[in-house]
Amino acid sequence: MIKNKLIRNTIINAHAQGTCKHATFLIEKKENTRLTFNEWWVMQLHLAICPLCTLYKSQSQLLQKMMVNIFHNRKDRTISMDEAKKEALEKLIEERINNDM
Repeated sequence: MIKNKLIRNTIINAHAQGTCKHATFLIEKKENTRLTFNEWWVMQLHLAICPLCTLYKSQSQLLQKMMVNIFHNRKDRTISMDEAKKEALEKLIEERINNDM
């Protein structure tokens, strides 16, 4: 039995909130804002036991860095696609939608 009430309550809260869905939400939130101590703690407890969310966190951080680099390197901070690529992508999307129906 856990004697320390704070530790026991933290574990109970982490279990109640520690689903992968909640953990991934906290991972994304951390990329954009500051987490409360409780949110940070719940995330850390979940990451300690969940290898999939740990992988998700590292991939999310990598994507965030890539996006920052893409926008940082653009003079006007925009990204655009040439017309030929746009048309090809639209055609591919339309074909996939028609195949799924």
